[in-house]
Amino acid sequence: MQEIDVQKLVQQDSSVFRLFIRSYQHYIYQLAYGVLRHEKDAEDAVQEILLKIYHALPGYRQEGLKTWVRQISVRHAIDLKRKRTRRTDRDDDLEKASPYLHDGKESLDARLMEQMRNDYLRKRLKELPENYRVVIHAFYIDEKSYEEIAQEYNLELSAVKMRLYRGRQWMKKNWREDEFR
Repeated sequence: MQEIDVQKLVQQDSSVFRLFIRSYQHYIYQLAYGVLRHEKDAEDAVQEILLKIYHALPGYRQEGLKTWVRQISVRHAIDLKRKRTRRTDRDDDLEKASPYLHDGKESLDARLMEQMRNDYLRKRLKELPENYRVVIHAFYIDEKSYEEIAQEYNLELSAVKMRLYRGRQWMKKNWREDEFR
């Protein structure tokens, strides 16, 4: 590390602070990485720590610059790690509490987007002609088989297949595909 004029540094001289950054940046990164154990987080922490040091310079008491830098760096990295742990715990709690994440395999966002899409589809299904809507709803929303639909609505199996086919054709003709992505 290069010799730094601490008096000018404390006065927040920009050229001296640039020299300080070049001299201490790698040291601060090593300290942050030692706590955070994540490259990107440590890189981000270095920027925050340098800002913190710059703002704390007027209060520096000439007690050993490297020790002072180490204290600020390690404390800040520990704070970041605690925040990350709390955020992870909070996200886990949210997932456990959410009715959309009963199996934990999909993210909350994906489940909510799917729910919104399904709600939109249900509204749009009301536009379908009645004879197609009943069969489309039973097949896609209620997830019933051809046989179950035929039995429930007293239809021939071929009629169920034909109404599903014609209902899909009607949707292709009348709805834009990008509305359902």
